[in-house]
Amino acid sequence: MPSRRRPPGSHSAEHPLPFPNAPVPSPSLPPSPPPTPTPPPSSFSSPSPAELIGRDEEIAHLLSLLTRPGPAPAAVLLHGAPGVGKSRLAAAVTAAYRGATGAATATVVPPTATGDPGSAAVEAALALAAVRGEQGPAPLLTVDGADAVDQRNLLAAAGSAGVVVLATARADRPAAGLVSVPVRGLRLPRDCSTADPEGFAAVPSVQLYLARLRTLNPEAAVHGGNQQAIARTCAQLRGVPGALGLAARMAALEGPETVWNALSAPYGGRLTDLLRMYGVPSAGTDAETDGGRAGGGDDGGDSGDGGSAQRLLARCAVFADGFGTEALREISGVRTAGFATALHTLLAQGLLTLSAQPSGQLDGPVRTRLQVPLTALPLPPDPGAETARLAHARYYARVARTAARQIAEGDQRAGITVFRAEEANLRAALETLFTHGDGDPDEALDLAEDLLVHWYATGPTAIRAGVLDPLARRAATHRPCRRAQSLLTEATVLAGHPEAARPLLDGAAGADTSGPDGGRLLRLRGLAAVHSDPADGTASLRRAAERRAADGDRHGAARVALEAALADLLYGEVRRGEDTALETLCGALRRGDVFAAGSALLHLALFAAAAGRTRQAADRHARALASLRSLGAPAVLGAHLTLLAGPLLPGPTGRARATARVLGCFYASRAAFLDDPDESPFTTARCEEPVRRLLGEEAFRAALAEGAGLSLLDLVTAFAARRRDGGAPAAPEAPRAGYGGPPAPAVLERRAPATAAATEELTPRQTEVSQLVALGLSNKQIARQLEISEWTVVNHIREVMRRLGCASRVGIARWAHEAEHRRAATAGMSLSPGAGVRRDAV
Repeated sequence: MPSRRRPPGSHSAEHPLPFPNAPVPSPSLPPSPPPTPTPPPSSFSSPSPAELIGRDEEIAHLLSLLTRPGPAPAAVLLHGAPGVGKSRLAAAVTAAYRGATGAATATVVPPTATGDPGSAAVEAALALAAVRGEQGPAPLLTVDGADAVDQRNLLAAAGSAGVVVLATARADRPAAGLVSVPVRGLRLPRDCSTADPEGFAAVPSVQLYLARLRTLNPEAAVHGGNQQAIARTCAQLRGVPGALGLAARMAALEGPETVWNALSAPYGGRLTDLLRMYGVPSAGTDAETDGGRAGGGDDGGDSGDGGSAQRLLARCAVFADGFGTEALREISGVRTAGFATALHTLLAQGLLTLSAQPSGQLDGPVRTRLQVPLTALPLPPDPGAETARLAHARYYARVARTAARQIAEGDQRAGITVFRAEEANLRAALETLFTHGDGDPDEALDLAEDLLVHWYATGPTAIRAGVLDPLARRAATHRPCRRAQSLLTEATVLAGHPEAARPLLDGAAGADTSGPDGGRLLRLRGLAAVHSDPADGTASLRRAAERRAADGDRHGAARVALEAALADLLYGEVRRGEDTALETLCGALRRGDVFAAGSALLHLALFAAAAGRTRQAADRHARALASLRSLGAPAVLGAHLTLLAGPLLPGPTGRARATARVLGCFYASRAAFLDDPDESPFTTARCEEPVRRLLGEEAFRAALAEGAGLSLLDLVTAFAARRRDGGAPAAPEAPRAGYGGPPAPAVLERRAPATAAATEELTPRQTEVSQLVALGLSNKQIARQLEISEWTVVNHIREVMRRLGCASRVGIARWAHEAEHRRAATAGMSLSPGAGVRRDAV
């Protein structure tokens, strides 16, 4: 792509300078690209420079920095990655400074390879000083590309001449009297949805992409079919204007969807063809030349063309979307002695860039992520690509196992962040493990199981079914076994076709449910049967929860127990379902399972709304949001979709319509669920496409608009009202044959005398212990909280059970909750979410 920068050593026409232009050598860092072939279409000449987009705040900040009262800084350095727009920003600031002060300005581009790179800048500073009036404002010298300039000499000359310097460079080089200002990519879309196309088009990175696109294709427009591709392209390119311009250049003829599909695949293939067609040189040629020169003998003893730097660059082709240093070191095979030097070489040449995006690795996410910039592609050929791909797949399979364990047992936010950050790499790894001849099919099935842990936490049923179905069919084709068959059955059930899954389930009817896959098989039987035979379906779900708990999967057991609780609500056993949700909440709080606790609170809010307890429903929902928000926006959306559009709702169309309503509501309130500002998870956009396909464009937009006018709490209460008014088959109040037999202990407990009189029978200490039991605290935690012995806590709990007539901690929690609700209602007070010891029992 032709450069718009002036030749090295030249100056702009803002103010004439009395010295000749310096010679024009070829730069050393990064290596100058060879002449590029002209693309086939004649219309693909470089567009004329458009207006500067999305930099108003930066221009205002820099202008105030240069013109503030008092001593102005001797120099301001704009630094950032190649293509980020440093030169254009500096030119805009220079023009703004000249207009605001009337001072003389000049721009110089010093040579970088021959002679003294700083001499041209020093001469320009002296020339500006000669035309300055005695009391006039300080002239501004813009030094574009000051990486090789001796800044001390330049600052000394500018200071003695009374000239202010505005410089641009790739690297930050601190010096006395120099103010360093980083230049980053343009602001990215926080999310994208067809509900607000105008707001989406106004985001600076999208605005620039569309402006460059329309320069070459004036008919280009944003619509539902390409909006997500444009948004993800902007996010993939980190809002870097140079890369966005190149992507728009390709998209003008190929289309935004084609460019995004090429970007999201592992590097090479169609993207390589597009880049070569439209005039982007291969990084391999330049990297070989410069890699040998810059890397020298620092490759740690690795032999090969171009040394370690060249090998690292070639191995980058296996990564689908950036990577961490741990992943690159392991997959490249470069020894530790040469890895740091080779990595520094690639970073200095602009062939790799760093971002603040998280990268998944075996010990959790870190705030450093490497990426090959678009202008550095296509990458050089790698003779060991097949081996590298298999190493890539196995590395990310281990990353997924660690993240899944974090979700189930440890730091859930870290696990969800890893899955979200490495989505493209994980999908590429899955593809490799299923198709690679040397790979073990069990490795692919293990990775699929770990991915399911994340999809259950953050993805709606439509997403899980759409992703799981082709995966399961491929698994069944490559390795016909019980695991592959259970995946296929699950995909069929989640897709809303339980009748189609019955042959698969009947074929497994005689299977031993005590095996490793027993919990899943029981759950699938329950989901498939719950609408035709609620008694049998709900009983299967409860057995599945018990089976998973016995296997040590308490996170999965909590999820299935909540499905059983929701089935109770749908088919008339409301009190038993609420007991189950309450017990699940207590267990989740004891384990520190934030997602399960938030989901249980959502279910309890639904139960309260179904019983007409409006204030209680609002309180529970607020505490559920407070819990889930700590895990990020995808967890908030995933929990609501699982509740309001989950597999227990009959029919894929009904689920899709409910999903669209939740998406519209969530998008309208998106600002309340802020993630890290550097992340663009596109929480709603990734869920829209499968729903749009099921409903059709018109019905999808109608449901989206309907949800946008409601709050999440409104959706929960509306769902409860539909259940209360007969939206699902109602079960008789009397116990039915086969529906659990005699009342469960939890049902007996709810008939205990939890009345206001019981409150008077408890001492203040017993009441306090009961409230902490309702919070899910263990005896040891209660003892520590109240500063009493653990044995005293046990005695208090026994006495509370005797006085309340209940047989377990669940009964105590129910009494504490109902007593608190009565007190709040009579005193006109609401419960305080997240208040520790202060009355925040459920």
